[in-house]
Amino acid sequence: MLKITCSLLVFIYSLYVGPFATGGDQTSYREIYEQMGKMSFEEAILFYFRSLNSKEIVHLGFSYIFSSNGIDKDVFIAISNGVLAYVSAAVLLQFNASKIIIISIILTSFYFNVLYFSAERLKFGFIFLMLSILFRDRKVFFYILSVTSVLSHAQMAINYAAVLFSLLMMQIKRILVSGKISTKTFVIIFIII
Repeated sequence: MLKITCSLLVFIYSLYVGPFATGGDQTSYREIYEQMGKMSFEEAILFYFRSLNSKEIVHLGFSYIFSSNGIDKDVFIAISNGVLAYVSAAVLLQFNASKIIIISIILTSFYFNVLYFSAERLKFGFIFLMLSILFRDRKVFFYILSVTSVLSHAQMAINYAAVLFSLLMMQIKRILVSGKISTKTFVIIFIII
């Protein structure tokens, strides 16, 4: 219930605040979104890459789907913000965070507000990062969602590199204690190098 409540509150909040978030990056995003709906997918790809100087394809895909179906930009943002709130609450609940803390973070955090209204491509990276965390025990989904997260925003690779580094440090500690190296550790070392 908390996930749905956070999602709905953020969705409504976004519908109210979104129309006022028109400066900065949103100036370009709004223009691109409006123009893409009038183009073929091939034309939209070229236009998007030229306009944003970005090769992150996930945001492009979602923007094109919503724009070409005549969905208003502010509704698109509100839906994606609601999804971010939902998956973030799900991850925090999975890690037994306090409900008060979850609500506080999702509804009042400056950084979440930046994701909601300014850092549009990064928001999609975080949505898929959160989904990959939720599916961390189902390896195929985890890897697909992780790659999608990085394709949403290249900066997400830093988060996955940090996780790999942490796993590597745990394995090195185990190697030093036991004197044995596993195949998994060897693969992680190989990936990092």
